[in-house]
Amino acid sequence: QDTTEIANAIDETITDIAQIDETHFFIGTEKGIHYAELKQGTLSLIHCDKLDKIAVQINELYFDQKTKKLFIGTFQRGIYVYDMNTKQSTQPHMSLTDVSITRIKPLNNKELLVATDGAGVYKININSYLTTPYIVANYNQYNEMNGNNISDFYVDDEQRIWLANYPIGITVRNNRHSSYNWIKHSIGNKQSLINDQVNSIIEDSERDLWYATN
Repeated sequence: QDTTEIANAIDETITDIAQIDETHFFIGTEKGIHYAELKQGTLSLIHCDKLDKIAVQINELYFDQKTKKLFIGTFQRGIYVYDMNTKQSTQPHMSLTDVSITRIKPLNNKELLVATDGAGVYKININSYLTTPYIVANYNQYNEMNGNNISDFYVDDEQRIWLANYPIGITVRNNRHSSYNWIKHSIGNKQSLINDQVNSIIEDSERDLWYATN
């Protein structure tokens, strides 16, 4: 129940952090990605040649503990994968290089979902890196996905996907029924979404969902 301020030895604007174990972290910045160790309140950088070569703006990091792979989402440079077992970094063939990656989270034990700013949500296989469109807007059909700017998402225990569909509120995708529901602001209704520009979604210990809006 304490807070400690740690000096930023990187001297770059930090955008995301992924924890590996009790003392080691991957740290994404506006200029690249770093491998660091935190001991006794001191953050020390560890040289990693394959990561140091990824000199791009990092938006999102997801570390898969089972495979020891780091999935790196960038600003308009697609996805990179760093494998701690082989010490190699690769870029999947379909890497979404023309859009920004906003969030990477697991869908199941074998697949991750990748949210983008402009291309909807893609699915990527953790082992093969096969990347395919998964939830993409279809403006020609009723009750289909209605936007591609996804700032965040959350997958619940029933495999429903809660999408922060910027700037038009929350879209809920039910994988069991392939249907969509929407949560939006309604003027005068205090029980509605307070603002349709949603930036982040989390679930608390009481299983309530919280939306961070503008």
